[in-house]
Amino acid sequence: MESRQNRRSAERIQMQIPVSLNGTTGQTRDISGHGVYFTSDEMLQVGSQVMFWLELAHALPDKHVRVKCRGRVVRVDSLGQQSGIAATIERFSCIH
Repeated sequence: MESRQNRRSAERIQMQIPVSLNGTTGQTRDISGHGVYFTSDEMLQVGSQVMFWLELAHALPDKHVRVKCRGRVVRVDSLGQQSGIAATIERFSCIH
């Protein structure tokens, strides 16, 4: 059986970026050109569409950049009172 690591089509970079989702906040664990893994208080279903914002407070001098992302939930992990969510990034746009 092929491991999850081997099925990834893009290199994941470990970085912690604040995430906003349905009025709650979380944080990324890792991100790639095709997807992201983040924590959230939201309970999402595998296969559901998701919209979230990556908060890039220091991306540009004197500007707060938000990246609006749309994708699909591919995995949900139980992390106690939070969920770990693996999602694709199918579309994104920068707002600043």
